[in-house]
Amino acid sequence: MVRTSPQTERLVEVVEMLTDCGTAGRSLAEIARHLCVDKATCYPMLMELTRVGWLHRHPRRKTFHLGPRLVAVGRAAETAIDIVDLARDGLGALADRTGAPCLAIAPSGEDLVVAAIVTARGQAQRRALGLRAGDRIALRPPLGSVLIAWSPAERIGQWLDRRFPDHGAVDERSHYEATLDFVRDRGYAVEEFPPSPLALGELLEALAGSQYGSSRAARLVGDQVDQLRDVVLVGDLDPDGEYWPVSINAPVFDRTGNAALALCIVDLHGPLSGRAIAELGQDVAAVAQSVTDHANGRGTDKAPALIEQAN
Repeated sequence: MVRTSPQTERLVEVVEMLTDCGTAGRSLAEIARHLCVDKATCYPMLMELTRVGWLHRHPRRKTFHLGPRLVAVGRAAETAIDIVDLARDGLGALADRTGAPCLAIAPSGEDLVVAAIVTARGQAQRRALGLRAGDRIALRPPLGSVLIAWSPAERIGQWLDRRFPDHGAVDERSHYEATLDFVRDRGYAVEEFPPSPLALGELLEALAGSQYGSSRAARLVGDQVDQLRDVVLVGDLDPDGEYWPVSINAPVFDRTGNAALALCIVDLHGPLSGRAIAELGQDVAAVAQSVTDHANGRGTDKAPALIEQAN
């Protein structure tokens, strides 16, 4: 296991906390209390971050805010994720048509990263499914199916092992394998969360909404598993059936033919008919295909069928 770095964790928590509080800022006492350290320990770190421009200290209120240097850092990060930039316009149009938040999700090692959240014009920016841009979530069934479905059999097996270790639960594992066939055939995946006292987004918000940095990551990647046991990866859609979708997503392929990004519609209000879900799925698949084309991506043999389905 990689050894943790408390100093780095504190720095990340400070930046994320100040990002979340907008223009209000936080005092030295508030930051120290959140980090569970005394003010004498916290103060040198904050002053160094202020000196290099990562933070700004209000001259009268003495509160700390994000500094101007982070503007350039953010722009550089956006430039580095060029395929996400290509997806933003399509996600924005999709959000306008559906009224639901749209996400770009990228694979990162054994996890998924929320690369972008786009809401409809005129709607306040909000967390989708309780998530923020930059959050990491576990690449574990049912999540990430649309990024896994076109992978080699070995990688599909590794993905399934994260939910069914030691090749247990043979029937459920076979169900997932069959459902991946549906995902490949139609070009999009559907994840459903049956009705419960709380929506999935509310559950995840309660789980990690007030957390930052490594604490938030641990909650989402680790504790999130318990919240996903009732999420269903939907196979064949009954046109007249009722579903409670939490996510409808389609893959963007890179130049090597790998599924490099998932475009998702989330926080949909159910129930929706299978026919309505198919229309939304074809819509997001068409947007994903357009981004693939603009990125000079190379899909699989089944990718051209997405255009026919969406038209």
